[in-house]
Amino acid sequence: MALFDGLLDASVYFSFDGTGFARHARRFDPADLAQPLTGRRYAITGGNGGLGLEIARGLAARDAAVVLLCRSPERAQAARDEIVDTTGNRAVSWLTCDLCDPESVDAAAEALLGPANAAAGHPSPLHGLIHNAGLLPAERRLTPFGHEQTVAAHLLGPLRLSARLLPALRAATSPRMVWVSSGGMYTRRLDLEALAQTEGPYDGVRAYALTKRAQVVLAELLEARLAPAVRVHAMHPGWADTPGVASSLPRFHRFTRNRLRTPAEGADTALWLAAAPDAAVGAGRFWFDRAPARTEVLPCTATRAEDRAALLPLLAAWAGVEETFR
Repeated sequence: MALFDGLLDASVYFSFDGTGFARHARRFDPADLAQPLTGRRYAITGGNGGLGLEIARGLAARDAAVVLLCRSPERAQAARDEIVDTTGNRAVSWLTCDLCDPESVDAAAEALLGPANAAAGHPSPLHGLIHNAGLLPAERRLTPFGHEQTVAAHLLGPLRLSARLLPALRAATSPRMVWVSSGGMYTRRLDLEALAQTEGPYDGVRAYALTKRAQVVLAELLEARLAPAVRVHAMHPGWADTPGVASSLPRFHRFTRNRLRTPAEGADTALWLAAAPDAAVGAGRFWFDRAPARTEVLPCTATRAEDRAALLPLLAAWAGVEETFR
């Protein structure tokens, strides 16, 4: 059976799909998500739909306080109402947060810290920060601050938010930071020049994969910097049937829609990383279906030592948080 599972996993097609989740779920320990999260507070970007909505719903169903960080107030309110209706947990709220806008990020962070408490040196504890929001644009667009939008939304905004919320995370018991990456990152190596590119030919799928690769490396660097006070994990959800996949990758969606994971299945590992006991999760790693996963498969995608060393200082400078990660 183990050999057969290994062959299916090596195929990718029968690992990232719904059948892969069903096989991998046989080894899950139900006790890992059996305990209530009463008294714990989580913030999740992009919590109004797709994987983010399922992660938020899973946390709320376990009695956690959940804050949805979303660009659209209308979608955020609709998601909040749906979560409250399905879980009965009214400790669900939302804040406007546009990850491509540093001022919006700062305002959301200030609200999460609690201005009065933060000024007194006692920020409101935050037990989990889940970086889930993502986009896959068809054409290059630059933010008002001159960065390509996938770089801003997947890296700079989340890093700035993380820096601003570190006091709240450090004030909590067993805090976790979770980066929702993508299996698409396996197709790209870390390329700092490509991250900086703002003109020339553009391929949204390649830009998405590049920033998702960078997220995984960044999570490793943050784990090395922040642990054990804050544990930093990254994961990929496999192929899940979300509105984002259907709209951004229509041909892929048509070809695989009968095999895709449900949003809840795609969200499972992120929820597990945020909510499972320390003994189950342990140190920060890259995860797939609740198990440590390789970050590199092809030699051509291996991360060069010089790029790894330069990534955090570069992104911190672009995000305006050099003082935090100097």
